[in-house]
Amino acid sequence: GVRDEDLVRGIGHFAGAAPGQIGNFAVSGHRATHGEPFAGLSELRPGDQIEVETSTATYTYELDTDPNDVVLPFEQSWVIDPVPVPPAGQTPPGMQPLPSADAPTQALITLTTSAEMFHSDERLVAFGHLLRTTPK
Repeated sequence: GVRDEDLVRGIGHFAGAAPGQIGNFAVSGHRATHGEPFAGLSELRPGDQIEVETSTATYTYELDTDPNDVVLPFEQSWVIDPVPVPPAGQTPPGMQPLPSADAPTQALITLTTSAEMFHSDERLVAFGHLLRTTPK
């Protein structure tokens, strides 16, 4: 989950797709405190790879957007939708237009954290897509 009590233990997972599944595997974590799992999120750039390891496989995602280019109020929940389609005219730089918001067709990842190191009313968001799955 992504409740405060979940995030004190590390990265939280929004309900929806699991790693490697078709849909939006959306996660959140703190930049400061509670293990700082996303302390370096603002340093990531398009093309960087993110590995998500589970008990059965390692999923490698490639970032499509720069998290510094996507700073949104927390209320903009479209970023965690199964198909994260921004409002008309608000497509972040580097984000490929998705075919429709009706049904997911790709395995995606969305990383979210506070825009500022400590409390913030905005969040940094990075989007990416699955490159490969390596079974264990």
